[in-house]
Amino acid sequence: MIEKFVDRNDELRVLMESWSSRPSLMIIYGRRRVGKTRLLKEFMRGVRGAYFLSRLTNHADNLRGLAGAVGRVVEGFGAGKEYVSIDALLKDAWSSGVELVVIDEFTYWVRVAPRVMSELQLFVDEYLPKTRMLLVLCGSLIGVMERDVLGGGAPLYGRRSFSIKVEPLKPWVLKEFLPNYSSMERMTTYAVFGGVPYYLRLIDDSVDLVENVGKLIVSKGGPLRDEAEFMLREEFRNPSVYGRILRAMASGATTLGKIADAAGLPHTHAIAYLDNLRRVGIVDRRAPLWGRRGTYVIRDYFMNFNYSVIEKVRSLMELEMYDEALNEIRKALPTYLGRAFEEVVRDLLPILKRKGYVIPFTKVGKVVRKGVEIDLALLNERSGIAQLIEVKWSKVGPKDASRHLRNLERKAEYLGFTERFNEVKYLIIAREGEGGEEVVTLADLDL
Repeated sequence: MIEKFVDRNDELRVLMESWSSRPSLMIIYGRRRVGKTRLLKEFMRGVRGAYFLSRLTNHADNLRGLAGAVGRVVEGFGAGKEYVSIDALLKDAWSSGVELVVIDEFTYWVRVAPRVMSELQLFVDEYLPKTRMLLVLCGSLIGVMERDVLGGGAPLYGRRSFSIKVEPLKPWVLKEFLPNYSSMERMTTYAVFGGVPYYLRLIDDSVDLVENVGKLIVSKGGPLRDEAEFMLREEFRNPSVYGRILRAMASGATTLGKIADAAGLPHTHAIAYLDNLRRVGIVDRRAPLWGRRGTYVIRDYFMNFNYSVIEKVRSLMELEMYDEALNEIRKALPTYLGRAFEEVVRDLLPILKRKGYVIPFTKVGKVVRKGVEIDLALLNERSGIAQLIEVKWSKVGPKDASRHLRNLERKAEYLGFTERFNEVKYLIIAREGEGGEEVVTLADLDL
Protein backbone atom coordinates (compact mmCIF):
# COMPACT_ATOMS: atom_id res chain seq x y z
CA MET A 1 0.00 0.00 0.00
CA ILE A 2 1.50 3.33 -1.11
CA GLU A 3 1.89 5.88 1.68
CA LYS A 4 3.76 8.73 0.01
CA PHE A 5 2.21 12.17 -0.32
CA VAL A 6 0.86 12.64 -3.87
CA ASP A 7 -0.15 15.72 -5.86
CA ARG A 8 -1.44 18.12 -3.21
CA ASN A 9 1.14 20.87 -3.73
CA ASP A 10 -1.42 23.61 -4.40
CA GLU A 11 -3.35 22.77 -1.23
CA LEU A 12 -0.14 22.61 0.78
CA ARG A 13 0.87 26.02 -0.58
CA VAL A 14 -2.44 27.55 0.59
CA LEU A 15 -1.96 26.04 4.03
CA MET A 16 1.53 27.51 4.28
CA GLU A 17 0.17 30.87 3.14
CA SER A 18 -2.46 30.72 5.88
CA TRP A 19 0.30 30.00 8.38
CA SER A 20 2.29 33.00 7.18
CA SER A 21 -0.81 35.23 7.34
CA ARG A 22 -1.76 34.59 10.98
CA PRO A 23 -4.12 35.22 12.64
CA SER A 24 -6.12 33.08 10.25
CA LEU A 25 -9.16 30.83 10.13
CA MET A 26 -8.75 28.05 7.57
CA ILE A 27 -11.64 25.84 6.44
CA ILE A 28 -10.85 22.52 4.72
CA TYR A 29 -13.55 20.17 3.47
CA GLY A 30 -14.17 17.42 0.94
CA ARG A 31 -15.73 14.00 0.50
CA ARG A 32 -14.88 11.10 2.77
CA ARG A 33 -11.53 9.39 2.04
CA VAL A 34 -10.27 12.16 -0.27
CA GLY A 35 -7.06 12.79 1.69
CA LYS A 36 -7.80 15.77 3.95
CA THR A 37 -6.19 14.25 7.04
CA ARG A 38 -3.13 13.18 5.03
CA LEU A 39 -2.82 16.78 3.77
CA LEU A 40 -3.01 18.14 7.31
CA LYS A 41 -0.41 15.72 8.61
CA GLU A 42 1.96 16.64 5.78
CA PHE A 43 1.50 20.33 6.64
CA MET A 44 2.10 19.67 10.34
CA ARG A 45 5.40 17.91 9.64
CA GLY A 46 6.90 21.41 9.38
CA VAL A 47 4.65 23.29 11.80
CA ARG A 48 4.19 22.32 15.45
CA GLY A 49 0.65 22.46 16.73
CA ALA A 50 -2.25 20.65 18.34
CA TYR A 51 -4.20 18.15 16.25
CA PHE A 52 -7.57 16.80 17.41
CA LEU A 53 -9.90 14.35 15.66
CA SER A 54 -13.51 15.13 16.61
CA ARG A 55 -15.91 12.31 17.41
CA LEU A 56 -19.64 11.74 17.30
CA THR A 57 -19.94 12.23 21.03
CA ASN A 58 -21.13 15.01 23.29
CA HIS A 59 -19.72 18.52 23.61
CA ALA A 60 -17.95 17.86 26.89
CA ASP A 61 -16.13 14.78 25.56
CA ASN A 62 -14.89 16.65 22.50
CA LEU A 63 -13.72 19.55 24.69
CA ARG A 64 -11.80 17.09 26.88
CA GLY A 65 -10.28 15.54 23.77
CA LEU A 66 -9.20 18.91 22.39
CA ALA A 67 -7.72 19.90 25.74
CA GLY A 68 -5.77 16.62 25.72
CA ALA A 69 -4.45 17.38 22.22
CA VAL A 70 -3.23 20.78 23.38
CA GLY A 71 -1.73 19.08 26.44
CA ARG A 72 0.45 16.95 24.16
CA VAL A 73 1.99 20.19 22.88
CA VAL A 74 2.08 22.12 26.17
CA GLU A 75 2.83 19.92 29.14
CA GLY A 76 0.32 20.34 31.96
CA PHE A 77 -2.19 22.29 29.85
CA GLY A 78 -5.62 22.45 31.48
CA ALA A 79 -4.54 20.31 34.43
CA GLY A 80 -7.47 19.98 36.78
CA LYS A 81 -9.65 22.24 34.61
CA GLU A 82 -12.92 21.19 32.96
CA TYR A 83 -13.69 23.43 29.97
CA VAL A 84 -17.33 24.22 29.21
CA SER A 85 -16.80 26.10 25.92
CA ILE A 86 -14.38 25.93 23.01
CA ASP A 87 -13.73 29.68 23.04
CA ALA A 88 -12.36 29.51 26.60
CA LEU A 89 -10.21 26.51 25.70
CA LEU A 90 -8.74 28.19 22.60
CA LYS A 91 -7.99 31.38 24.57
CA ASP A 92 -6.02 29.34 27.10
CA ALA A 93 -4.26 27.45 24.28
CA TRP A 94 -3.01 30.73 22.81
CA SER A 95 -2.00 32.04 26.23
CA SER A 96 0.02 28.83 26.67
CA GLY A 97 1.94 29.51 23.45
CA VAL A 98 0.05 27.30 20.96
CA GLU A 99 -0.01 28.95 17.51
CA LEU A 100 -1.69 26.17 15.53
CA VAL A 101 -4.87 24.24 16.39
CA VAL A 102 -6.27 21.74 13.89
CA ILE A 103 -9.71 20.26 14.51
CA ASP A 104 -10.29 17.38 12.09
CA GLU A 105 -13.75 15.96 11.30
CA PHE A 106 -15.14 19.12 12.83
CA THR A 107 -18.53 18.46 11.20
CA TYR A 108 -19.02 15.52 13.58
CA TRP A 109 -18.75 17.94 16.49
CA VAL A 110 -21.18 20.35 14.83
CA ARG A 111 -23.68 17.56 14.24
CA VAL A 112 -23.77 16.46 17.90
CA ALA A 113 -23.34 19.91 19.49
CA PRO A 114 -24.41 22.84 17.26
CA ARG A 115 -23.57 25.26 20.10
CA VAL A 116 -19.88 24.85 19.22
CA MET A 117 -20.48 27.16 16.25
CA SER A 118 -21.63 30.14 18.32
CA GLU A 119 -18.76 29.56 20.77
CA LEU A 120 -16.30 29.57 17.89
CA GLN A 121 -17.85 32.73 16.49
CA LEU A 122 -17.16 34.42 19.83
CA PHE A 123 -13.52 33.32 19.72
CA VAL A 124 -13.01 34.27 16.05
CA ASP A 125 -14.67 37.69 16.45
CA GLU A 126 -13.35 38.75 19.83
CA TYR A 127 -10.06 36.97 20.44
CA LEU A 128 -8.46 35.48 17.30
CA PRO A 129 -7.54 38.91 15.81
CA LYS A 130 -5.42 39.61 18.93
CA THR A 131 -3.35 36.45 18.44
CA ARG A 132 -0.89 34.90 16.00
CA MET A 133 -2.89 31.67 15.84
CA LEU A 134 -3.93 29.60 12.84
CA LEU A 135 -7.19 27.75 13.54
CA VAL A 136 -7.96 24.98 11.03
CA LEU A 137 -11.42 23.39 10.85
CA CYS A 138 -11.66 20.32 8.63
CA GLY A 139 -14.71 18.19 7.81
CA SER A 140 -16.02 15.39 5.58
CA LEU A 141 -19.75 16.10 5.85
CA ILE A 142 -19.94 18.52 2.93
CA GLY A 143 -23.58 19.40 3.50
CA VAL A 144 -22.92 20.30 7.14
CA MET A 145 -19.81 22.27 6.21
CA GLU A 146 -21.48 24.28 3.44
CA ARG A 147 -24.71 24.84 5.36
CA ASP A 148 -23.59 25.29 8.97
CA VAL A 149 -20.01 26.55 8.64
CA LEU A 150 -19.60 28.32 5.31
CA GLY A 151 -23.19 29.14 4.36
CA GLY A 152 -24.92 32.49 4.60
CA GLY A 153 -26.40 32.94 8.07
CA ALA A 154 -23.98 30.43 9.65
CA PRO A 155 -22.09 31.79 12.71
CA LEU A 156 -18.74 31.71 10.88
CA TYR A 157 -20.08 33.03 7.56
CA GLY A 158 -17.64 35.50 6.02
CA ARG A 159 -15.04 34.96 8.75
CA ARG A 160 -12.72 32.45 7.08
CA SER A 161 -9.35 33.74 5.93
CA PHE A 162 -8.73 30.79 3.59
CA SER A 163 -10.62 27.71 2.47
CA ILE A 164 -9.80 24.58 0.50
CA LYS A 165 -12.23 22.09 -0.99
CA VAL A 166 -10.11 18.97 -1.41
CA GLU A 167 -11.14 17.22 -4.63
CA PRO A 168 -10.35 13.68 -5.85
CA LEU A 169 -7.01 13.31 -7.60
CA LYS A 170 -6.75 13.71 -11.37
CA PRO A 171 -6.55 10.60 -13.57
CA TRP A 172 -2.95 11.19 -14.67
CA VAL A 173 -1.82 10.87 -11.04
CA LEU A 174 -2.76 7.17 -10.91
CA LYS A 175 0.68 6.28 -12.28
CA GLU A 176 2.01 7.15 -8.80
CA PHE A 177 -0.27 4.57 -7.19
CA LEU A 178 -0.36 1.85 -9.85
CA PRO A 179 3.03 1.78 -11.60
CA ASN A 180 2.64 -1.83 -12.76
CA TYR A 181 -0.61 -1.17 -14.64
CA SER A 182 -0.77 -0.01 -18.27
CA SER A 183 -2.42 3.29 -19.23
CA MET A 184 -5.60 1.41 -20.12
CA GLU A 185 -5.63 -0.51 -16.84
CA ARG A 186 -5.13 2.70 -14.87
CA MET A 187 -8.04 4.39 -16.64
CA THR A 188 -10.36 1.43 -16.12
CA THR A 189 -9.41 1.53 -12.45
CA TYR A 190 -10.11 5.28 -12.39
CA ALA A 191 -13.53 4.71 -13.96
CA VAL A 192 -14.37 2.34 -11.08
CA PHE A 193 -12.65 3.86 -8.04
CA GLY A 194 -12.16 7.47 -9.14
CA GLY A 195 -9.32 9.59 -7.81
CA VAL A 196 -9.92 8.90 -4.12
CA PRO A 197 -6.49 8.31 -2.52
CA TYR A 198 -7.72 5.92 0.17
CA TYR A 199 -9.27 3.62 -2.42
CA LEU A 200 -6.23 3.78 -4.70
CA ARG A 201 -3.89 2.84 -1.86
CA LEU A 202 -5.86 -0.37 -1.36
CA ILE A 203 -5.46 -1.56 -4.95
CA ASP A 204 -2.96 -4.29 -5.75
CA ASP A 205 -1.58 -3.65 -9.25
CA SER A 206 -0.14 -7.17 -9.46
CA VAL A 207 -3.67 -8.49 -10.12
CA ASP A 208 -6.40 -7.24 -12.45
CA LEU A 209 -9.21 -4.81 -11.73
CA VAL A 210 -11.93 -7.41 -11.17
CA GLU A 211 -9.79 -9.27 -8.65
CA ASN A 212 -9.34 -6.00 -6.78
CA VAL A 213 -13.09 -5.37 -6.89
CA GLY A 214 -13.58 -8.86 -5.47
CA LYS A 215 -11.13 -8.33 -2.63
CA LEU A 216 -12.18 -4.77 -1.73
CA ILE A 217 -15.93 -4.70 -2.41
CA VAL A 218 -17.39 -8.15 -3.01
CA SER A 219 -15.75 -10.30 -0.35
CA LYS A 220 -17.14 -10.50 3.16
CA GLY A 221 -15.17 -8.07 5.26
CA GLY A 222 -13.92 -6.16 2.21
CA PRO A 223 -12.96 -2.62 3.33
CA LEU A 224 -15.21 -0.99 0.70
CA ARG A 225 -18.11 -3.44 0.75
CA ASP A 226 -20.54 -1.01 2.44
CA GLU A 227 -18.73 2.20 1.54
CA ALA A 228 -21.43 3.61 -0.77
CA GLU A 229 -24.23 3.02 1.74
CA PHE A 230 -22.11 4.44 4.54
CA MET A 231 -21.44 7.63 2.55
CA LEU A 232 -25.16 8.24 2.09
CA ARG A 233 -25.95 7.44 5.75
CA GLU A 234 -23.25 9.81 6.93
CA GLU A 235 -24.22 12.72 4.68
CA PHE A 236 -28.03 12.56 4.48
CA ARG A 237 -30.98 12.10 6.83
CA ASN A 238 -32.92 9.92 4.35
CA PRO A 239 -30.24 7.71 2.78
CA SER A 240 -32.74 5.22 1.37
CA VAL A 241 -34.37 7.93 -0.78
CA TYR A 242 -30.99 9.00 -2.14
CA GLY A 243 -30.22 5.35 -2.85
CA ARG A 244 -33.43 5.06 -4.89
CA ILE A 245 -32.46 8.10 -6.93
CA LEU A 246 -28.98 6.73 -7.66
CA ARG A 247 -30.43 3.34 -8.64
CA ALA A 248 -32.80 5.10 -11.04
CA MET A 249 -29.93 7.03 -12.60
CA ALA A 250 -27.72 3.95 -12.84
CA SER A 251 -30.54 2.20 -14.70
CA GLY A 252 -30.62 4.90 -17.37
CA ALA A 253 -32.86 7.68 -16.02
CA THR A 254 -31.14 11.00 -16.75
CA THR A 255 -33.86 13.66 -16.84
CA LEU A 256 -35.64 15.05 -13.81
CA GLY A 257 -38.99 13.53 -14.76
CA LYS A 258 -37.63 10.04 -15.42
CA ILE A 259 -35.52 10.05 -12.26
CA ALA A 260 -38.46 11.18 -10.13
CA ASP A 261 -40.81 8.60 -11.64
CA ALA A 262 -38.33 5.73 -11.30
CA ALA A 263 -37.54 6.70 -7.69
CA GLY A 264 -41.22 7.15 -6.81
CA LEU A 265 -40.93 10.83 -5.90
CA PRO A 266 -42.88 13.97 -6.75
CA HIS A 267 -40.87 16.07 -9.19
CA THR A 268 -40.55 18.97 -6.74
CA HIS A 269 -39.08 16.65 -4.09
CA ALA A 270 -36.71 15.05 -6.60
CA ILE A 271 -35.24 18.46 -7.47
CA ALA A 272 -34.32 19.07 -3.83
CA TYR A 273 -32.75 15.62 -3.43
CA LEU A 274 -30.77 16.01 -6.66
CA ASP A 275 -29.55 19.43 -5.56
CA ASN A 276 -28.25 17.87 -2.35
CA LEU A 277 -26.48 15.13 -4.32
CA ARG A 278 -24.95 17.81 -6.54
CA ARG A 279 -23.79 19.80 -3.53
CA VAL A 280 -21.74 16.91 -2.18
CA GLY A 281 -20.32 16.03 -5.60
CA ILE A 282 -22.05 12.70 -6.18
CA VAL A 283 -24.25 13.95 -9.03
CA ASP A 284 -23.83 16.65 -11.66
CA ARG A 285 -26.29 18.37 -13.97
CA ARG A 286 -25.27 18.81 -17.58
CA ALA A 287 -26.85 21.40 -19.84
CA PRO A 288 -26.23 20.45 -23.49
CA LEU A 289 -24.69 23.03 -25.78
CA TRP A 290 -27.40 24.89 -27.71
CA GLY A 291 -30.11 23.24 -25.67
CA ARG A 292 -32.24 23.83 -22.59
CA ARG A 293 -33.07 20.37 -21.33
CA GLY A 294 -30.40 19.37 -18.85
CA THR A 295 -29.57 15.82 -17.85
CA TYR A 296 -28.12 14.36 -14.65
CA VAL A 297 -25.12 12.05 -14.32
CA ILE A 298 -23.59 10.23 -11.36
CA ARG A 299 -20.31 12.13 -11.19
CA ASP A 300 -18.66 10.13 -8.41
CA TYR A 301 -17.11 7.10 -10.10
CA PHE A 302 -17.18 4.83 -7.07
CA MET A 303 -20.87 5.54 -6.43
CA ASN A 304 -21.65 5.11 -10.12
CA PHE A 305 -19.94 1.71 -10.23
CA ASN A 306 -21.64 0.64 -7.02
CA TYR A 307 -25.16 1.45 -8.24
CA SER A 308 -24.56 0.41 -11.87
CA VAL A 309 -22.78 -2.90 -11.24
CA ILE A 310 -22.37 -3.94 -7.60
CA GLU A 311 -26.03 -3.45 -6.66
CA LYS A 312 -26.97 -6.01 -9.30
CA VAL A 313 -24.85 -8.71 -7.63
CA ARG A 314 -25.60 -7.75 -4.03
CA SER A 315 -27.83 -10.79 -3.49
CA LEU A 316 -25.02 -13.09 -4.69
CA MET A 317 -22.66 -11.34 -2.28
CA GLU A 318 -25.04 -11.87 0.61
CA LEU A 319 -25.26 -15.58 -0.27
CA GLU A 320 -21.42 -15.66 -0.34
CA MET A 321 -21.49 -16.76 -4.00
CA TYR A 322 -18.38 -14.76 -4.73
CA ASP A 323 -17.24 -16.52 -7.92
CA GLU A 324 -20.69 -16.07 -9.44
CA ALA A 325 -20.71 -12.40 -8.43
CA LEU A 326 -17.29 -11.80 -10.01
CA ASN A 327 -18.38 -13.52 -13.22
CA GLU A 328 -21.37 -11.18 -13.44
CA ILE A 329 -19.13 -8.18 -12.76
CA ARG A 330 -16.75 -9.23 -15.57
CA LYS A 331 -19.68 -9.45 -17.97
CA ALA A 332 -21.10 -6.06 -16.91
CA LEU A 333 -17.78 -4.20 -16.87
CA PRO A 334 -17.43 -3.43 -20.64
CA THR A 335 -20.87 -1.81 -20.77
CA TYR A 336 -20.16 0.21 -17.64
CA LEU A 337 -16.77 1.35 -18.94
CA GLY A 338 -18.31 2.33 -22.27
CA ARG A 339 -20.59 4.77 -20.47
CA ALA A 340 -18.06 5.96 -17.91
CA PHE A 341 -15.35 6.67 -20.48
CA GLU A 342 -17.07 9.89 -21.58
CA GLU A 343 -16.70 11.19 -18.02
CA VAL A 344 -13.08 10.06 -17.92
CA VAL A 345 -12.37 11.96 -21.14
CA ARG A 346 -13.82 15.12 -19.58
CA ASP A 347 -11.39 14.70 -16.70
CA LEU A 348 -8.55 14.18 -19.19
CA LEU A 349 -9.21 17.44 -21.07
CA PRO A 350 -6.42 19.37 -19.26
CA ILE A 351 -3.78 16.83 -20.29
CA LEU A 352 -5.25 16.53 -23.80
CA LYS A 353 -4.95 20.31 -24.09
CA ARG A 354 -1.39 20.34 -22.72
CA LYS A 355 -0.34 17.74 -25.28
CA GLY A 356 -1.97 19.68 -28.11
CA TYR A 357 -4.67 17.15 -28.97
CA VAL A 358 -7.58 19.50 -28.24
CA ILE A 359 -8.03 23.19 -28.89
CA PRO A 360 -8.11 25.89 -26.18
CA PHE A 361 -11.83 26.18 -25.44
CA THR A 362 -14.27 28.53 -23.75
CA LYS A 363 -17.22 26.12 -23.69
CA VAL A 364 -17.48 22.35 -23.48
CA GLY A 365 -20.43 20.00 -23.53
CA LYS A 366 -22.43 17.27 -25.22
CA VAL A 367 -24.56 18.22 -28.20
CA VAL A 368 -28.07 16.78 -28.43
CA ARG A 369 -30.10 18.50 -31.11
CA LYS A 370 -32.47 17.58 -33.94
CA GLY A 371 -32.17 13.94 -33.01
CA VAL A 372 -28.38 14.03 -33.39
CA GLU A 373 -25.85 13.50 -30.60
CA ILE A 374 -22.17 14.45 -30.41
CA ASP A 375 -20.26 13.09 -27.41
CA LEU A 376 -18.22 16.22 -26.77
CA ALA A 377 -17.89 19.61 -28.42
CA LEU A 378 -15.19 22.14 -27.55
CA LEU A 379 -15.92 25.69 -28.62
CA ASN A 380 -13.56 28.66 -28.75
CA GLU A 381 -15.83 31.60 -29.40
CA ARG A 382 -12.93 34.06 -29.47
CA SER A 383 -11.05 32.31 -32.27
CA GLY A 384 -14.14 30.93 -33.99
CA ILE A 385 -12.86 27.34 -33.84
CA ALA A 386 -14.87 24.29 -32.78
CA GLN A 387 -13.70 20.73 -32.17
CA LEU A 388 -16.10 17.81 -32.24
CA ILE A 389 -15.08 14.63 -30.42
CA GLU A 390 -16.32 11.06 -30.67
CA VAL A 391 -15.50 8.93 -27.60
CA LYS A 392 -15.07 5.19 -28.12
CA TRP A 393 -14.33 2.56 -25.48
CA SER A 394 -13.13 0.19 -28.16
CA LYS A 395 -10.24 -0.56 -30.47
CA VAL A 396 -10.43 1.79 -33.45
CA GLY A 397 -8.66 0.84 -36.68
CA PRO A 398 -8.04 3.08 -39.72
CA LYS A 399 -11.32 2.11 -41.42
CA ASP A 400 -13.29 2.68 -38.20
CA ALA A 401 -11.60 6.05 -37.74
CA SER A 402 -12.47 7.16 -41.29
CA ARG A 403 -16.09 6.14 -40.77
CA HIS A 404 -16.39 7.96 -37.42
CA LEU A 405 -14.75 11.11 -38.80
CA ARG A 406 -17.07 11.21 -41.84
CA ASN A 407 -20.01 10.79 -39.49
CA LEU A 408 -18.81 13.73 -37.37
CA GLU A 409 -18.43 15.87 -40.49
CA ARG A 410 -22.02 15.11 -41.53
CA LYS A 411 -23.29 15.98 -38.05
CA ALA A 412 -21.31 19.24 -38.08
CA GLU A 413 -22.85 20.30 -41.36
CA TYR A 414 -26.36 19.23 -40.35
CA LEU A 415 -26.23 21.09 -37.02
CA GLY A 416 -24.72 24.25 -38.51
CA PHE A 417 -21.22 24.09 -37.00
CA THR A 418 -19.65 24.73 -40.40
CA GLU A 419 -21.68 27.93 -40.73
CA ARG A 420 -21.21 29.21 -37.17
CA PHE A 421 -17.46 28.66 -36.92
CA ASN A 422 -14.51 29.65 -39.06
CA GLU A 423 -12.97 26.21 -38.62
CA VAL A 424 -14.26 22.86 -37.36
CA LYS A 425 -11.82 20.18 -36.21
CA TYR A 426 -12.59 16.52 -35.52
CA LEU A 427 -11.10 14.01 -33.10
CA ILE A 428 -11.65 10.40 -32.07
CA ILE A 429 -10.61 9.47 -28.52
CA ALA A 430 -10.45 5.70 -28.20
CA ARG A 431 -9.37 3.09 -25.71
CA GLU A 432 -6.82 1.78 -28.21
CA GLY A 433 -6.15 1.65 -31.93
CA GLU A 434 -4.71 3.71 -34.77
CA GLY A 435 -5.88 5.98 -37.53
CA GLY A 436 -3.67 9.03 -37.88
CA GLU A 437 -3.41 12.34 -36.07
CA GLU A 438 -7.18 12.59 -35.60
CA VAL A 439 -7.22 9.50 -33.36
CA VAL A 440 -5.91 9.65 -29.80
CA THR A 441 -5.64 6.56 -27.60
CA LEU A 442 -4.85 6.02 -23.93
CA ALA A 443 -1.41 4.72 -24.94
CA ASP A 444 -0.74 8.04 -26.71
CA LEU A 445 -1.39 9.89 -23.46
CA ASP A 446 1.00 7.67 -21.47
CA LEU A 447 -1.18 7.97 -18.37
